[in-house]
Amino acid sequence: MISDNDSTDVEAYLGLAEIEKKREHFERAIYFYKSALKYLPQYFPALFDLAQVYIYSDQLDSAIATYKKILSFDDTWAEAWAEIGKILWWKDRPFEALGYYKKALVLDPTNKEIIAGIEQVKNDLKWRISAKSFYIREKEEDYEIKSKNQKFAVAKRISDKLDFSLNGFVQFGEKTETATNNIIKKMYDSNSLNIRFKIFRNNELHLNFGGSFSDSTVRRNYLENKLSIKWKKFVLNNFYQTGKVEKNWIWNKTVKNENPFVTYDFNLNYRVFSLPKIKIGINHTFIDYQYDSTLYYTPSNRHINGFETSLYYPFKPFYLYSAVYGEIDNNNDAGWRLDLEAGYEFSRFSLALSFSDFKNPYYESNSLSLIFGGNF
Repeated sequence: MISDNDSTDVEAYLGLAEIEKKREHFERAIYFYKSALKYLPQYFPALFDLAQVYIYSDQLDSAIATYKKILSFDDTWAEAWAEIGKILWWKDRPFEALGYYKKALVLDPTNKEIIAGIEQVKNDLKWRISAKSFYIREKEEDYEIKSKNQKFAVAKRISDKLDFSLNGFVQFGEKTETATNNIIKKMYDSNSLNIRFKIFRNNELHLNFGGSFSDSTVRRNYLENKLSIKWKKFVLNNFYQTGKVEKNWIWNKTVKNENPFVTYDFNLNYRVFSLPKIKIGINHTFIDYQYDSTLYYTPSNRHINGFETSLYYPFKPFYLYSAVYGEIDNNNDAGWRLDLEAGYEFSRFSLALSFSDFKNPYYESNSLSLIFGGNF
């Protein structure tokens, strides 16, 4: 009634904004804060509250613009500098975030939150080491494999736009050939080494170069890239890979030394809730080999449509993750996958235990993994 009788009453607009914020009607709260700021554009409490509401509604760029507006009026607000740094860190721009945090620290050198924020960002810029040791059982028409595997990676953030990592994989296992029941125990030549450059700003582009070796009769060389486009609560991921499987023995085929292949995948997911983080998604995958591939357990010219849902719930220092995926292809063959993971995050490293189960008409597997990661 007050604002209806006097459209210039700032206190009425601020009261309405506070009510709508508590109701979590963030767009209406933003409207009332802006209405108040039309008459008092340099009223700092309202500007700070407006920036917070932008954060609550996941409008991070608008929040940054509001904090910068505060600094354009008065650049001695350490809180505004620090909040921009925090948001940039959330947006995976640690180098830029560190600059804002440092300016905040000059203005408020004893602020524990600013100091903690700087340490958190610096931790992201250290060398990252990760290792995964897992047991997996794989079954296909011609053979079954039980193996122990180790994956490792060393990575370093080069800039806000570039990330470098070196990845490797080794395997030791037991292969049973179904037709003869012949058991082969050996350290497979199943070593892979690839170099990845991750190029990104708000969105991401991954470039991978490498090769993997499945045993002494199979080798694969490939080039792949991944593009990730983010918009509000949506993420669109595109994966493309092309290459050649060499030395691949394929039953009943006259050409056995080469098997060119191409595969791509589109995945669109939507974040339903932020805490716990619940996502739903759909995806389309195309896999094509010149010949049926014994390495990838799949026929040629295969289109696969799928649906997935995932949940991530952190309760510091622990977290839980689960995902369920279902698929059906153009041959009406269906498949599914279940992933479960529980982890503990220390200050500089993390440990996790995970289980995965996958099955379709061509291939099935289940695995148990121990995962380590740390920054040094």
